[in-house]
Amino acid sequence: MAMKAQKKACLESCERLGVEYLGLCSSIGVSNFLISHLEQLKEDSVITPHVNRVEYHPFQRPQELVSYCRSRDIVFEGYCPLAKGEVLTHPSIIQLAKKYGRTPAQICIHWNTQNGIVTIPKSTEAERIEENCKVFDFTIAEDDVEILNGMHDGRHVSWDPSLIMQMKEMIILLLPTFPMLLVFDFNLREEDMKFLNTMNINRKLIHLTYPLWKG
Repeated sequence: MAMKAQKKACLESCERLGVEYLGLCSSIGVSNFLISHLEQLKEDSVITPHVNRVEYHPFQRPQELVSYCRSRDIVFEGYCPLAKGEVLTHPSIIQLAKKYGRTPAQICIHWNTQNGIVTIPKSTEAERIEENCKVFDFTIAEDDVEILNGMHDGRHVSWDPSLIMQMKEMIILLLPTFPMLLVFDFNLREEDMKFLNTMNINRKLIHLTYPLWKG
């Protein structure tokens, strides 16, 4: 019970400091929250996040989570729309790209937007960025949308957010001023640190934020 009270106090402080007192952020969002995490957030705080940023591409289409977010007026934002390049070589996607005279990347990005997903493709090359923007002047036929929808096989190319609950981890993202804040409510074991290192999470950041959670 004491730990739950600490979580609630932390979340309420984020809301007061970020929105009411300092006015440093216009929106509060979360990243990689599943329904169970959002339900826990609802229990622990009065905060309703504006955005939930989650992996979304033809191989990872968490439609139940999308529907849940929409029912609570939470914008669902999909990252990794190209599945880190895995969609670009899929035969069915290549076939659709030829059919519409587009690139496989454009097909997948447009599929996101046509499904009502706020999508955030990433590139450091000007040519690719320009290509990724040219996705609003065509429509994918419903039969072809269903082909793409049917590719969902549950794979993650980033990381599995169900592990958040297993590690008792909560991630809060305050936009646009604050960076992502990682907070933990337990002592990290060696195996936990090894897992976190595979996700390229900065060890120093974890140690710095840990006292904020423990108070």
